[in-house]
Amino acid sequence: MFLSRPTKDKGINIGICYSILQKCIRRCMTEEALYYGKLVFDFGTPNSLRKRLVQSCLEDMAHLDLSMEIMNAPDNKLFNYLQIISNNKKTHISAWYQRVCLDHAIYQTKNLDQEIEDGVKLHILEKNKDYKEVRKFLGKEYSKLYSFMNKERLVWAVKILWENRKELNHPLDRTVNKKVKMKKFDKIPDWVLDKHVPNGTPGYKFFFDNGCILNNRIYQIEPYEMEAKNIYLNEENSKTKSTVEQWKMNTHLKDYIPDVLYQNKFRNIIQIQLLTRRNHPKVYFCTKFSNGKKYVLKGPLTKVDKERIELTEEVKKIIKFPKLNSKVITLSDQYWLISDSLVNYKYDVIMKDSKLESSRPIYNGLNVNCCFDDYFGSNRDVLREQKYIIFATLFKSLVGAKDYASRNYLFKNKVYSIDDHSYLPEEPEIRLLPDKIKKETKKGWEYYIKNLGNNIIKKKIKKWKKRLKKSDIKYKDILIRRSDMLINIL
Repeated sequence: MFLSRPTKDKGINIGICYSILQKCIRRCMTEEALYYGKLVFDFGTPNSLRKRLVQSCLEDMAHLDLSMEIMNAPDNKLFNYLQIISNNKKTHISAWYQRVCLDHAIYQTKNLDQEIEDGVKLHILEKNKDYKEVRKFLGKEYSKLYSFMNKERLVWAVKILWENRKELNHPLDRTVNKKVKMKKFDKIPDWVLDKHVPNGTPGYKFFFDNGCILNNRIYQIEPYEMEAKNIYLNEENSKTKSTVEQWKMNTHLKDYIPDVLYQNKFRNIIQIQLLTRRNHPKVYFCTKFSNGKKYVLKGPLTKVDKERIELTEEVKKIIKFPKLNSKVITLSDQYWLISDSLVNYKYDVIMKDSKLESSRPIYNGLNVNCCFDDYFGSNRDVLREQKYIIFATLFKSLVGAKDYASRNYLFKNKVYSIDDHSYLPEEPEIRLLPDKIKKETKKGWEYYIKNLGNNIIKKKIKKWKKRLKKSDIKYKDILIRRSDMLINIL
């Protein structure tokens, strides 16, 4: 194989030279880049160096015209161009951009901006092997570059970016220092030996943190970088090539994940639990790769559920009860509840099925669900403040919620109440504690309410009532009356 071809340096083959060359260019380490570029030229071929320089120009400069110059340059000018690439401004935008576009093409994302939409169209053309249309977009000259680079998608990516971003077509420093000396590494740096090199450190993270360092940058914050990195890290155990193959074979979408979530830019989607009741909304962990944030999505919801949830969330805001920034959003004409995730989840699943759902991966990792026994009883966790689980329960009662299952209480520094949508103006029974708890736990809970925490609890509810009185919340009179009822039965 060509990449395993040895050079005059012991242990340094053409493949390692490629890696060193590109990473030195990214760091503007011209002397070292010249040395290892010369090894490629002498022990590989002049054309192999030319292709590598064009690759660097496309991938780490996003400079279309300079790429064309290098492709057409005579062999004796290649080292001049190596200096020019090394010394000029860098950006990895083309690589980040094309991978983001591929992700949106695969999952048929809606409401994209035009720059990404253009990249999506080119990916679809390549998927369908409609190279005639790709070349029509590129034009005659850039089509030659596309052929020279073996249909490298960075060619059309850079063309799209050039048409949208004037800063990429900046004046070049074409200074060539004939006195610069080539410099060999005494020891090959660790940052060279990444996942792209045999026996290098595996994983995208090492590559991003070490092999993808850019100096003399065009952008201080690289466009598309965060989203692209999240995409790559999510597919750590696969390759973009296999992702594309799944897309071509239409095996990338799973019938147990709603398309609407993918189409609205949510990724790494995991169903949290199997349905417990027929025709009820499902709950998923999801991530927005564009910002790296993790969410919980529940849906689709009925209009009635939407209104009930919105009332509860408004009450939380008014009385300053712990909340997860929950809100109802519309995804392709469906209502969904989106909340911040307290769990920094990973793809940790177990296959499950039930009478209501076929076999599918269900989340099986760490969670923040409360256990009532952690708060009351002989084996309680003394670091858990008992008053907060009580406040959460009384809140459910205040807004007229009906589900007091322990899974609907979450703990992370605070106790949060979830699945607590209001049934007002219907007025469910006022409750001081859940009904399905162990006798010992119930006994401890009741003792705390009656003796240890009675004044604390009443003071909290009075604060709620005071804040509600100042509001114009819907069903205000009912909420105030239920506050009084809670105080009176404590």
